[in-house]
Amino acid sequence: MVQRLEWEYADATSSYTRAEEIYARIGKKSDQANALYWLGEVQRFESKYADATSSYTRAEEIYARIGKKSDQANALYWLGEVQRLESKYADATSSYTRAEEIYARIGKESDQADALYWLGTVQRLESKYADATSSYTYGRPEPPGLPESRAVPELGSLAGPQKGDHPSSPPATISSTTS
Repeated sequence: MVQRLEWEYADATSSYTRAEEIYARIGKKSDQANALYWLGEVQRFESKYADATSSYTRAEEIYARIGKKSDQANALYWLGEVQRLESKYADATSSYTRAEEIYARIGKESDQADALYWLGTVQRLESKYADATSSYTYGRPEPPGLPESRAVPELGSLAGPQKGDHPSSPPATISSTTS
């Protein structure tokens, strides 16, 4: 099974790389950025973080130039994830912050909350507890009747471990990039 996955990742990497080169040559910027984004996804799944950083960064730059704000924010979010996994917290903070700002401008509140959650997590890892509290609190849903944000339990962790606490790392729910 592992060998099959490695083979499929290699095929995907090759296909996305070739597609990106062709789209660049024929001037299809949106498709070029999408190929780079998905190449970054494969590289992230393979823990090839330096390569993923390059792919997400290039995709984000193209999305910014052509005005695809949602896709730009998604590339920044996943770039932040890679940077967080590499303990490059200053870079992750910048990427999550930029993603959050774009999500806020375009009205993608769920994605904005996810960016704030992980921004708060990075701030907590850096012992910036006041900033983390602000990020976690701001990421909570405002309208009454909605389920509590996953950030609420993290607020308690800022005070230190409590009896019965369990480490958690909820999955992000950022929407996929579309062409």
